[in-house]
Amino acid sequence: MGVAPPRDSGRVSSNPPGIHAGNMDNKELVAGTILAWPRAETRAHFIAMGMDRDLTRATQIAVQNAIDFLAAYRGWSKMEAYRFVSVARATYVSPSWWTATSACTS
Repeated sequence: MGVAPPRDSGRVSSNPPGIHAGNMDNKELVAGTILAWPRAETRAHFIAMGMDRDLTRATQIAVQNAIDFLAAYRGWSKMEAYRFVSVARATYVSPSWWTATSACTS
């Protein structure tokens, strides 16, 4: 699943995930999941995703996306959201591509 990348991206493969989504390989994205790139919402969790060729960077992106989402969703400061995410999240990694997922209970 994905969206069209920016025109200046040129030809983009749908195999690796990127700003266009693409092959996200996330088992949490099941029927009924609401996908609002770069996050998703299931009946039980908010899921923030980060994708990069470097696993460390993918994880940083996922965690930052979780912080940004919670700060906006709950009306918290970034520091309050950071504190919550640091103790209340789980991080998962897709083995086929460096896709890090930070999930917080909704």
